[in-house]
Formats: sequence, structure tokens, C-alpha cells
Amino acid sequence: MAHRTAKITYDLKDRGYKLNGTDRNNINVPALVSMINSAAIQELVKNGALIGYYGHQFRLLFDMNVPESAVVGGKVVRLEPAVRTVYLSTHSHHRLALFLSCLHGSERSPSRPISPRYLSSASV
Repeated sequence: MAHRTAKITYDLKDRGYKLNGTDRNNINVPALVSMINSAAIQELVKNGALIGYYGHQFRLLFDMNVPESAVVGGKVVRLEPAVRTVYLSTHSHHRLALFLSCLHGSERSPSRPISPRYLSSASV
């Protein structure tokens, strides 16, 4: 059985950084709140389609459409998701709340996952 995280919350407007990080003042927060709470996004959550990976490397290489496998060093390897979003909601006061289910064991495919550190844009 997967481990479910405690409730994770953060503010979409105030990320806690004033001198570091990427400036995100150009984000339309009311539109983001509407999108997160939309029927389309909630359907993705309900059906287990919002998955995440360990680190950012897979998304950097493949954008939002990470394949199930890729050729690395001449071998086909499976790119295993690490978490699934099981709850996602936000409110007009800009607080986002989510729960993640950590995938392991029988919830992942039987092959061993590949660590993102073994991938580079040159090898994919």
C-alpha cells in the first residue's frame, strides 16, 4: 500500500523568497486558482493521471509528456513516476493544498526505475 503524505500547503503568491528563485509575479493567480479547481483538473486527480517524478530532470528533457521509457546509453529504460496527486485544491486566498501518494512496490512497474541523474540531453 502506498504511503500518503500529510497535507501539503503553500501560498501561490508569497513563495517565501525575496532575493532568490524565479520571479513569478507575472502569473495570473485567480486564473490559476480557477484552473486547479476546474472539472478537467479534478478529473485528472480522480483518475490518478497527475503523477510526478523524483527531481526535475525528466520534465526538463521531456516537458510535461514524460514517456514510459527512453533509450539511455543504447538501452531501453523505464522512467518510473514517484508520486501521484490524490487531492488538489486551492481557494481565492491563494493557499494551495494537496496530498501525494508515494508510489512503490506493486504500484510501479516491475522493472527497476532509473535515477534522473543518469539521464542527460545527450543520451536521450
